[in-house]
Amino acid sequence: MSNVNSLPVIAGVEITTDAEGRFNLNALHQASGEGRHKSPAQWLRRSETKALIAELEDQDVNLHLAPISKIHGGIAPGTFAHELLAVEYAGWISPAFRLKVNQTFIDFRKGNLGVAPEVSLLSPSLPELQIAECAARMLRMSDSSKVRMLSTICTERGVSDRFLPDYVEEARVKALSDLLKDYEVSLSARAVNPILMEMGYLEELGRRSSKGSIKKFKSLTEAGLRFGKNETSPRSPKETQPLYYVETFPELLDQINAWKSAA
Repeated sequence: MSNVNSLPVIAGVEITTDAEGRFNLNALHQASGEGRHKSPAQWLRRSETKALIAELEDQDVNLHLAPISKIHGGIAPGTFAHELLAVEYAGWISPAFRLKVNQTFIDFRKGNLGVAPEVSLLSPSLPELQIAECAARMLRMSDSSKVRMLSTICTERGVSDRFLPDYVEEARVKALSDLLKDYEVSLSARAVNPILMEMGYLEELGRRSSKGSIKKFKSLTEAGLRFGKNETSPRSPKETQPLYYVETFPELLDQINAWKSAA
């Protein structure tokens, strides 16, 4: 699985390979624009990932190479993985990113790495995409918010957005006020937000309005993303709105109560 002329490029990042043709997961992580919570190290800690690697190791006779290889130092350090694992890692980052990586790998194997006209808007030189990627990283936006931004860029550029997923598979979320009501907590979201900020799960950001004033809004931190996601606000696409995972809210609620008791 080699191409002597070029390497696959995703979002302007060259996805390097090792001598055995395994793909650099660190490069994929960089291309995704996600934070440390989506790093290869976090993915490799998962029991599902370990089971998948073990299954591939059992098939080593057919693969003729170890599924995972780590290179420390040198000019090309990183964690390199068999293509099957690389695609699985991309899918763990997001379904949209998996589709992009899978298609790029298919083109790479065929030696057809030319950019199709309809995908040319993903060129890293496109100002809108650079701004969108920067905003997504800074505000730690959810996958669904990123897809909406890409759809907006497509519309403004007069390009079809049919290659974008119609939905992004994400855990069920609710607003903090709704979850507090569901669990019959007497505190309001206004009272809980300062506690979450003290715990390091939430932060307050600001943006300049069209009239020059500063508009404040809330955003989940890297630590807070364990319990929710940052959606674009329905009031303004330039703001985020924290939404919390229904499944992990009981754990977050326990932490909030413990924090209050210790205060």
